[in-house]
Amino acid sequence: MDIKEKYNLLTRTPLLMGISGQELARMEEHLKFQVETIPASHYPLIVQGEVCTKLLFLLSGELLKETSSQDGLFVTQEYISGPTVIEAENLYGLHCLYEYTYRPSSQCQILQIRKHDIGTHLMKSEIFRLNYMNMLSAHISRLKEQNSCVRQKTVRQKLVSFFQRSFTTADPRKIMKIKMTDMADYLDETRLSVSNELNNMKDEGLIQLMRMIIYIPDINKIYQNLNYGKIE
Repeated sequence: MDIKEKYNLLTRTPLLMGISGQELARMEEHLKFQVETIPASHYPLIVQGEVCTKLLFLLSGELLKETSSQDGLFVTQEYISGPTVIEAENLYGLHCLYEYTYRPSSQCQILQIRKHDIGTHLMKSEIFRLNYMNMLSAHISRLKEQNSCVRQKTVRQKLVSFFQRSFTTADPRKIMKIKMTDMADYLDETRLSVSNELNNMKDEGLIQLMRMIIYIPDINKIYQNLNYGKIE
């Protein structure tokens, strides 16, 4: 990969957007930006609960993002595409742990920068600092929206609200692995009422149901149906 192609990839990522080629060249003198090409694999690139010791840039390709709930009763899967940065919000703080497991679902181009080098070099860039603060602010805003208390009256509303709290990426494809009884407990509804509503959504073409799996081809169609708005 030549320098021009590499810099074009780097400056498309949220944290490096707006940084000049000249400034990136100065950074590379110290950091030696090594872009790795990783094939599609079931082997995880990052595992939920691991210590976050590096900033990982997904320059191109697609990762499967998976997490298990704290009580272990359900699993969510969704996709994340480059260019993006993986869990930059967990690089600093009291608990610097990855919240998700990531597997390359297609060939990916990855750049990894150690946490030490972020503080020593990248944080010296005003543009990088502003990009980082904007990313953290956007993350906090999303958390506030997800945790906002809005009374849900119908089973459909409760289901959609549960999906909205559980999924985070812009890609519309979503997978949830959960027992119907556990879903009913989360929603404070009967198993029958939840099952009936999920089957209604299936008949409307909004979801596909398999044993303990809910596959959502386009979650924005579900959100827009109740005026929740699409994930940004």
